This record gives sequence, C-alpha cells and structure tokens, in this order.
Amino acid sequence: MDIKELAKIISDQNAVLFAFTYGVIFIHSKLSTFIYFIMWLLFGLFYEFARKIAFKSKSPVIGEVFNREVGWIWVIGIFLVGFILLNIVNAPKIAIQYTLAMLICFFVAMVVVPFWTISGHALGIVATLVTLWYLGVISPLVAIIIYVIFGWSRLTLGAHTPAQYLAGGLVSFIVTYLLLTGI
Repeated sequence: MDIKELAKIISDQNAVLFAFTYGVIFIHSKLSTFIYFIMWLLFGLFYEFARKIAFKSKSPVIGEVFNREVGWIWVIGIFLVGFILLNIVNAPKIAIQYTLAMLICFFVAMVVVPFWTISGHALGIVATLVTLWYLGVISPLVAIIIYVIFGWSRLTLGAHTPAQYLAGGLVSFIVTYLLLTGI
C-alpha cells in the first residue's frame, strides 16, 4: 500500500466519525433504540446517496465551482433533512445542535466556494471532534491528533492547501463550540 492509498482510506472515514458521534449521542439518550435506528438509517442513506451523486470527482479543480456548489447544496439539504427529523422526534438537544453546526458550516462553505475553496472534510471532522470532546468522549489532545491525521490525508491527496484545511477547521470550531456552549 502506498502513501496515497493510505491517505484515501483515512480521508474516507469522515462518515464513520459522523455515525459514531450520532451513536454516542443517541445511545446515551432516552430515545428508544427503534427511533435511534430509524434516524441513523434515514440519515445515513440520505448522506451516502447525496455524497455519491454530488461529489463525482475526487477533488475540486479550477473551473469546477458549479460542481462544488451543487455538492454543497446536496450536503446542506441532507443536514437540513436531518435537522428537521431530529426536531420531529424530539431528539436530544446536543444531536440537534451538532446537526445545526454541520448545516451552518456547510452553508458557509457554499457561500465561500465561488471565491475560494474551503475544506468540507475539515468542517465535518472538527464539528464531530468538538462534539465528542464536549460529550467527554475524547480529550482535546486526541481531537487535535485526529484533526492532524485527516489534514495529512487531505493534503497528501492534493485535495486542499494547508490554508483551506485550516480555514475549514477554524470555521467549524467556532460554529460548533458556540452552538454547544450557548455562547
């Protein structure tokens, strides 16, 4: 296995972290297992379906702004559907806050795309890591290590510059932290 294959494997694990985070939230909540399973299944199916349709290319290239905007619209739509479903089933507040953080982060990215590329992976990873840290599942040091590993994978694949990855992480940290702490 070469370095790029390893980087691809790491980079593709963002959906696993999303599922893990929702699992942690719902397992410790008062929702029934059935409702949790249905929510996870619906959200997972919407996410994977939209991801495969929206992001047909491996990474953006100059001149593919429209393709990226369509991708952002799909991802925003998925998190909007998740946000609505979570509110309908009266999900735990932190699940709603986490989903809202993702929705806001990806909306910001979509607005920025016509002018500059921001890392969607960094947006998703940092929102996930901040939420897991807030829940006491991981320490800040573990969160930083995971963020760096994902950053290495995105840079190795040539998907982003360090500035694009750091910008995604910073936007996501600010939005998620403010939503979770209520500041």
